[in-house]
Amino acid sequence: MRIQWTILLAIICLGAFDVTSSRNVRKLARANGQFAFKLYKKVTAREHGNVFFSPFSISTALSMTYAGARGRTASEMRRVLGFRGFYVHNMFRSTLYSLKKKKGHYTLAVANRLFAQRKFKIRKTYKRLLSRKYFAGLNVLDFLRNPSKAASFINRWVKKNTNNKIRNIVNGNSVRGSLLVLANAIYFKGFWNIPFNPKYTRSGIFYSIPRKNVDMMHLKAKLAYAENHYLKCQILGLPYKGERLAMYVFLPKKRNGLKSLEKKINYKSVTSAVVNLRKQTIAVSFPKFKMTRGLKLKKFLMAMGMRRAFKRADFSGIARRGGLRVKDVVHKAFIEVDEKGTEAAAVTVVITNTATTLHPEFTADHPFLFLIRDNLTGSILFLGRLMKP
Repeated sequence: MRIQWTILLAIICLGAFDVTSSRNVRKLARANGQFAFKLYKKVTAREHGNVFFSPFSISTALSMTYAGARGRTASEMRRVLGFRGFYVHNMFRSTLYSLKKKKGHYTLAVANRLFAQRKFKIRKTYKRLLSRKYFAGLNVLDFLRNPSKAASFINRWVKKNTNNKIRNIVNGNSVRGSLLVLANAIYFKGFWNIPFNPKYTRSGIFYSIPRKNVDMMHLKAKLAYAENHYLKCQILGLPYKGERLAMYVFLPKKRNGLKSLEKKINYKSVTSAVVNLRKQTIAVSFPKFKMTRGLKLKKFLMAMGMRRAFKRADFSGIARRGGLRVKDVVHKAFIEVDEKGTEAAAVTVVITNTATTLHPEFTADHPFLFLIRDNLTGSILFLGRLMKP
């Protein structure tokens, strides 16, 4: 019987991170950004509805796995994740350490955990690396004799570390026979730098298939904006408090233009577009929306070239016992966007009901791509598309 193990990611994502600014961290941001759009294109080629995930979180969990990979397994993972020319585990440590710092502008909690089969001997060097570089603790469970109880324990940990937003991500069948589960949970609540006034929120049409009436928020404010002729879209920056972190919305000029945008967009074009945004007064109409998306990433990662990790793997850096392989990578993400950001905030701003002809209009009434970015390092922390609010 072949031994299996599972990587688990559970994420609630509504905002952004604060990372140490350094040359190496920017290299990590670039690698993660390139990985983000490669994965996005694989996912959207198969998924036809809303998409939302945290490439940063996925990279973190896979990097913890990569720490124990050897030989061709490590080479494939390194190539897919873009880990070249720098000591990746130190870079993740710098990033994760900075996330633990308390910020007044938002609430952010990040947790990593190992759940190991009882009597399964993990190398001390591997446990030490994950503890020191990823701040990951260890729980011992019994996946072989009582997988349902083990799954319940993991689900309680996920629920606690996501403020009850993510539940039941695994069950007894999904963890049965596993020897190791790696979990990464992220919880975030943030506030818009310029909130929308609920007084001006009203029903409007969102041109999805079929079209749908949704709550549209409105404001007129000075925001980062540009029209991009290469991507054939409008780009708007909606900053969170502190303005280091922002949601960037890529709205196709045509209502059916998202597919064309998705073919052209990548980390380089996004970085170039964001750098060239300029603040100007703009009239914004933007939908309120909430989504929870679950993804099983095995098929996408294999299509990207990470094949040996799931079949003929060498994870001898984790344990001496042979036969370890990844069973699956499970990812779940939640986002909610409303007038105040992601939680109540009492800020008064000047908002108009409709736009005047003197200012550009940004009317997000049809499918668009959005991301949340750390403007200091260029890290793309969350990425998705809204097809139907």
